[in-house]
Amino acid sequence: MMETYVYDVAFIAIDTDKESLDSCPDAIQLQIGENITQGLGTHSNLELGRQAAAENMDQLRSIVEDAELVFVIAGLGGGTGTAVAPVIASLAREQDALTICLATRPFGSEGNKRNKNADEGLQEMFTSSSPCADAVIAIPNEQVLATINNDLDLGDLFLKSDEMLIQGISVITNMVVETGEINVDLDDIKQVMRDQSTVKMCFGKATGENRATVAAQNAISSPLLEGDRIADATNIIINVSSPKNFTMYELNDVIQVFRNESSIRDCIFGLEYKEELEHADEVLVTVIACMPEDLKGQGSLPSTQRQVAEDDKMEGTSPQSPDISEEVKHSAFDLSELMKNDPSKVRGAIESGVSTTVQNNEHSQVRIDT
Repeated sequence: MMETYVYDVAFIAIDTDKESLDSCPDAIQLQIGENITQGLGTHSNLELGRQAAAENMDQLRSIVEDAELVFVIAGLGGGTGTAVAPVIASLAREQDALTICLATRPFGSEGNKRNKNADEGLQEMFTSSSPCADAVIAIPNEQVLATINNDLDLGDLFLKSDEMLIQGISVITNMVVETGEINVDLDDIKQVMRDQSTVKMCFGKATGENRATVAAQNAISSPLLEGDRIADATNIIINVSSPKNFTMYELNDVIQVFRNESSIRDCIFGLEYKEELEHADEVLVTVIACMPEDLKGQGSLPSTQRQVAEDDKMEGTSPQSPDISEEVKHSAFDLSELMKNDPSKVRGAIESGVSTTVQNNEHSQVRIDT
């Protein structure tokens, strides 16, 4: 007899721009700031984004109510995702949900305005007595260039960056909800990621001889670490995706690379067999590393300093806005299958500049399979 936990998962797309929301047909859609923006977006105006959040604060609070795990996903640089992501993260954390924010930072070529906005949005995640999220994983698009084929066009570069966000969510959710060869539970993830602030995510892959060792070494030398070192991490989650011919000796090789690099002896790790890897004999190692307090922010936090009064962010609600709490609570589907079978449905939300919330409700059901 085996216990199978079925999580109630909601995928919610949030934006001021109705047309952007229409690109997310598989998500619960919440348009915010309709009175403030007239449904036309925020035009990279952060203050307008904050006012839009304030207009629908009750609805934003309702979507994280009773959640146990919340991912807040945003492409930073614009006015909506950058301004609203910290608000949603704060509301989720108030509910004691494990709150993980995954965000992309703009390419330098996208201009000073978008880069300044992104810096300000990231800074807002941290500059308070109580950080907005338990963990913030920022993917720098500029560093993505160093990890991929330079021949890719701009559209494919954005897709690759978005795929990294999806991979980060998949690693955590699959370790918890899927039946892999080696699994962990949500309590393990909470123990590692609660109150961690800046978290780095990196990837390494390899094929052929010594593929496990090479993939692990590629991960710890990834440009996505932005100068930080795995050796300095306080907690590490390691996930290995491989074909079925992956051996226990190879898993030991992966773990040994990290033990040689770090003093951490109790890494949380998972192993899943996947058929849809790029090459038949490929091994993919994904690392989520929590950085110590004295090093946090060297790579992710911008130099811009700004304090925002909580009253300014929270002021005002819109009683005319529809209550979507019941819709959220009764929306359930297999998120991991959605991302595996058609990740474009999640990617489309990110590309459109939508603030996206992926929520696991705590009221999980238990089914007994015999």
